[in-house]
Amino acid sequence: MESSRRIPPIVVVVTIALVVAAIVTLIALRAQRAATVTGTTNSALCKQRLTWATSDTGATMLSVAALSQTNAWAVGVRGRDAAIMHWDGSGWKSESLPSISADSSALNMVSAVNAQDIWAVGRAGLQPLILHWNGATWTPVDVSPVVAYSSQFSALAAVAADDVWAVGSALTAPNGATQIIAEHWDGHAWKVASAPLGTTFDAITASATGHVWGIITTNDDTGQIVYWDGRAWLVKPTVDSSVPGLSLRTIAVGGDSEVWVAGSYSPAGANWAVPIVERWDGKSWLVVPSSQPEARGAWLTNLAVASDGTVWAGGTSRNISTRLDNAMLEHLDGNPQHTALYLYPSFYSDPHHGDAFGVTGMAVIPGSNAVWVMGGMGSVPNTSLPPIDSNGPVASGGFILSYC
Repeated sequence: MESSRRIPPIVVVVTIALVVAAIVTLIALRAQRAATVTGTTNSALCKQRLTWATSDTGATMLSVAALSQTNAWAVGVRGRDAAIMHWDGSGWKSESLPSISADSSALNMVSAVNAQDIWAVGRAGLQPLILHWNGATWTPVDVSPVVAYSSQFSALAAVAADDVWAVGSALTAPNGATQIIAEHWDGHAWKVASAPLGTTFDAITASATGHVWGIITTNDDTGQIVYWDGRAWLVKPTVDSSVPGLSLRTIAVGGDSEVWVAGSYSPAGANWAVPIVERWDGKSWLVVPSSQPEARGAWLTNLAVASDGTVWAGGTSRNISTRLDNAMLEHLDGNPQHTALYLYPSFYSDPHHGDAFGVTGMAVIPGSNAVWVMGGMGSVPNTSLPPIDSNGPVASGGFILSYC
C-alpha cells in the first residue's frame, strides 16, 4: 500500500504501456508524443519498458491498487470532481462515478480486498467520502458523521471484507485546529474508531492478518510511527526520529514482522533533503541505505512491497542546476545479501521543455516483477533560467508507468 503526505497540484493524467531500459533516460515529453529508451541494467534488476501516451486531459491520479496484470484501479481528481480509472490489460479508461451531492469532490486513495471488494476514500465538498466497488458498480457508502467544519479521508487500508480502515483529518472551525479522524468497517457499517493524538493521519498500511501501521503528524508538527495493537495506538519511534527536518511520508508492510518506512531528512547544517528508508524487523528499526541521485534535494513519497520481499521506493530528486524535479525509483530485489536500495536513475528532465516529475502513488502488480508508478509532470516557474520552451506549449499532466 502506498501513500503520500502532500497532494500535488492538478495535472493531466498520462497512460503508460511499454518501454525497455534499466538506466532510464526519459526524452522530453509532449502530449500525444511517445518516447522509448533502451539500455543495460544492473544484473540484480529486471529490464524495464516504458511508453508514454496522452490518456486523460485534466486529471491527477493520486493512488493505484493492482489486483492482477489485467486489473488495476487508480483514483484522483479531474477538475473539481473525483476521478477513477481502470486498467483492463490493454489500456487505462475513465470510469463512471455515482452521483455525489457536492460542488466538488476528490479521491485520495484506493485499496482492494479482492476484485469484487474495493474501497476508495476522499472528500465530497467539506465532508468525508467513501466509495465501494462490488465487482459491477461504484456506490457511495455512509460514514459515521464527523462533527467538524470540514473533514476528509486521506489514507486507507483494506485488510479483509470485515476489516477496513479509513483515516484522515478534520478542521474544527474555519480557523480552528486540525485533528485526526479514523473509522473502521466491520463488514456491516463504518464506525468511529480509536485514533492517535495528532493533526493528520498521513499514511496507513496493514498486513493480510490485520497488523496495522501508520504515520501521523503530531501536535508539535513532527512525524511519528504508530501501531494498532487491537486496543490502542502505540508509538514506534524510528532510529532517526530526532534528526533535523525528518519528514516521514510513506509506510508499507512486507510481512507481519517486517515494515518499511521512507521519507527524507535534512543533513546537519543543510537546507535540502536526502532520502531516508528504515525497516522494522519485528524488534527494532534498521536504517537501509538508499541512493542519493542529487547531492542536494531528494525525497521518497511511496513504497510498494511484493510478496517475494521485493521493495520498490518512489519519489522525487531535484536537479540543483535547473531546480526541476525528476521522478526516481529505487529497488531492493529481496536478496538477503543486498542491504541497499539500488537507484533507477532519475527520468530525464529537459529545462527547455519545462518537464518536472514527481511520484504520487505506486503498487506492485501481482504475478509479475512489475510495479505501477503514478505521478505528475508539468512546468515549473524558474525566473533565473531563460524562458522555457518559448516555441510551443509545455507538456503538463500526469503519468502512469509500468516497469518489468
